[in-house]
Amino acid sequence: MQGTQVRPDAAGGLREAKKAATRTQLTTAARRLAVEHGLDAVTVEMISSAAGVSVRTFFNYFETKDAAVLGPDQAVAPDAAISAFLAGRPTGALLDDLVALLDPSDQLAREGRDGVQQLFDLVSREPRVLAAFLTRGMAHEADVARLVALRLGLAEPTTACRTVAAAAVTVVRRGYAEWFADPGPAAPLRARIEQAARELVALVRPADPPAD
Repeated sequence: MQGTQVRPDAAGGLREAKKAATRTQLTTAARRLAVEHGLDAVTVEMISSAAGVSVRTFFNYFETKDAAVLGPDQAVAPDAAISAFLAGRPTGALLDDLVALLDPSDQLAREGRDGVQQLFDLVSREPRVLAAFLTRGMAHEADVARLVALRLGLAEPTTACRTVAAAAVTVVRRGYAEWFADPGPAAPLRARIEQAARELVALVRPADPPAD
C-alpha cells in the first residue's frame, strides 16, 4: 500500500505555518528577554536559545534583535479583506469599513495579550523600539491611505485620503488602549474599536440646525 501523499498546496501551507510559528517564538522570546533584562543586555544568542532555534535560523527571520522585538511587518490586512474593502464592503461606509479592515484581533490571537503588552511596554522604555515602531506606523498609515484612494478611484492619495486613514488608525489605537485598560469579557476588542469609531462620528457630525 502506498504511503499518504501530501498535496503540494497542503505541504506549502504546512511550511508557511511552521515558519509563522517560528517567527512568533522568536518575537515572543525577544520581547520577554528585553522586558526582563533591557534591550541592550539581550543578545541574538539569548533569543535563539530561548526560542529553541539556532542563531543561523534567527537570521533567516530577522536581521537584528530590534527587528525581532518589533515582530514581522504585516500587511494592512489579508488579501481577501482588502479586496472586499476595495469593492465597498462590508457596509459601504468608509470609516466603518476601514475600522473593520484594520481590526487587530488576528494579531492579538497570534501574539497573545501578554506579547502585545510587552511590545507596548518596550515602546515606552526603549528609544530604538519607539523609533522603529513609529516608522512602521507611518508606513502602515500611508498604505491605508493608498487603499482609500484605490477605493475612491483615485490615482494617488489626497489630503482627505490621508486624513481618513489617520483617523481610522487612531480609532483602532484608541480602542486597543481602552481594551487593554479593561479587557473584560463584556467588551471584546472589536467592540471597543467600533465604540471608538461611533463616538468619533457622533462628535464630528454636524448638529441639526435649530428649528425656526
